[in-house]
Amino acid sequence: TLDDSRRAHALSSGAGEAQPLAATTTVTTYTPAQIRAAYGLPALPASTTGLTAAQAAQLGAGQTIYIVNARHNPNVVAELAAFNAKFGLPTCSSRTLTASSALPLAAASSSGCELVVAYSAGNALSSTAPAYDSGWATEIALDVQWAHATAPLARLVLIEAPDAGVASLTGAVSLANRMGAGVVSMSFGANEGSWTASYDSVFSGAGMSYVAATGDNGAAVSWPS
Repeated sequence: TLDDSRRAHALSSGAGEAQPLAATTTVTTYTPAQIRAAYGLPALPASTTGLTAAQAAQLGAGQTIYIVNARHNPNVVAELAAFNAKFGLPTCSSRTLTASSALPLAAASSSGCELVVAYSAGNALSSTAPAYDSGWATEIALDVQWAHATAPLARLVLIEAPDAGVASLTGAVSLANRMGAGVVSMSFGANEGSWTASYDSVFSGAGMSYVAATGDNGAAVSWPS
């Protein structure tokens, strides 16, 4: 499996902040081809040119994956490009939204990958990038790259919350709900308690699926999974 020490957790209270447990040691990862084979996904074609609509759909064409994380990775576009070059994955166009960008987003492309970067302020867009954090930058790079390896023609929308508080992270999920139908990837978690009930309604957007981290510590399950 992927190095679980790079997953991010929230602390036990609603006021706590999620902490990315980024490892400092060198790790050996599986290739995208190995991960796709392990999950029974079709092998990547030598070229994405000339695919049928059904073949493109199997690779995520026309779909949107929202990736919710805290803080800022200023190098995410360049890092994804390097990952694609290393493993022969389709390239992605990129753009950054501003506070005045129209929502919901237009439909995702049916033929190519796009990486969209958005900064959240509650459930609204901001034009100001969050502060850089090296641990969260590692988490962002991992999430973006492996979402792309799994669905290489999908649109990826990275939503960076201003901090790792639960309110900020769920605000970023609410922003994803406003952007249009898709799958929300959430690499954060907290110990469930009575306080979590006040946030549960955020996971009910129309046409949305939510995928949450289950934790790094064995059998324990983290909210909101």
